Amino acid sequence: MSPEAATRATRIVTESVYPWAGAETSSIAQQLFASDRSRGECLDLLATAFEIERRDLRQKFRVFASQKKYQVLPLFDLATAQEKADFQYSGRHWRKQVIRKTEGASRELKITFVYEPTGEEQTMFGCVARHWIVRRRDEHDRKFGENWTEAITDGWYLDTRQLSARFAGFSGDLVHHAFCTAKSGDEREVINHSGERPTGVCALSQTKSLRHIEFPGGEVKEHTETSSVRVISIREVSVPLSVFEPPEGFREIPVYPNRLTMTRLNLNRRLKHLFRVSA
Repeated sequence: MSPEAATRATRIVTESVYPWAGAETSSIAQQLFASDRSRGECLDLLATAFEIERRDLRQKFRVFASQKKYQVLPLFDLATAQEKADFQYSGRHWRKQVIRKTEGASRELKITFVYEPTGEEQTMFGCVARHWIVRRRDEHDRKFGENWTEAITDGWYLDTRQLSARFAGFSGDLVHHAFCTAKSGDEREVINHSGERPTGVCALSQTKSLRHIEFPGGEVKEHTETSSVRVISIREVSVPLSVFEPPEGFREIPVYPNRLTMTRLNLNRRLKHLFRVSA
């Protein structure tokens, strides 16, 4: 039997600390970067799913290891407008979601990001890291009262070009700064970004948030929480090319909203601490 083909990759391991079920908890995640492909997953016993990005195929695979199944999604930053529309309207479940989002929303959820580069720099993992303050405010339309959330992130972001020069396989095209939203069924997001946005891998950050809620009877509640993310290690590794493909024997399943599972929700909850701009 011939040996399996391998490639050089950059392995980044990150620890996230965040509140969950009334207590502080943590999780460890890893991301493998290999030129035009990446793989992200949580390294704990509860996580049984992972995601693969293949820019050469213009696709992303969401793999559910415990179920031996996977889903295929287009890479929306590479897809054409027609490809995006075809995907959004494929199947009755997605059609209903798109129609509800575009036609059925009666209220707005205003999300505002303000990015403030401080000009400060320091060396982390042999590369320059730059300091940003990111402010986010979510404002819901008044239904019962004034409901809003504010979050301030103090973060350090590694220089993408230096990472690419120092570590084999690393590519800034594979780094995504995502964020999560929480809205009701009759809301649509109106998102505004202001200022110079950070780039590169977030090496260290702390986010403090305040949530303000007014209830129909006039009662007001406020809740604060703190979360943090830090890169534990960055190093070169040799990995088989097969780690960037759905495992042999796994079955492809449709991408329908009603196919959400606790495994997928658990994965998304954990991965968001690694791949979010307000991490």
